[in-house]
Amino acid sequence: SPQVLVRGESATVRIAGSPTAQFTAGRTMVSAGPGVTVTSTTVESTTSIVVGLTVAAAAELGPRSVGVVSSLHQALLAEALTVTAP
Repeated sequence: SPQVLVRGESATVRIAGSPTAQFTAGRTMVSAGPGVTVTSTTVESTTSIVVGLTVAAAAELGPRSVGVVSSLHQALLAEALTVTAP
């Protein structure tokens, strides 16, 4: 099920990749669309990252896809997040 994010708040989300994800510190980027700012990306292992997110007070409500790009792979996690009102 998607991670729920609230407008105007910050959250931490863990993303698990496939065994071939190859997440690498400094070489893994995450995007969550307009109104959701990635504040940090911490690589825990080659298959796991923790992402800090801040949601703008005026962010559009509803589902969001998350894009992850590492040195070797790209992935789009469809409807991985849902932005809700406080």
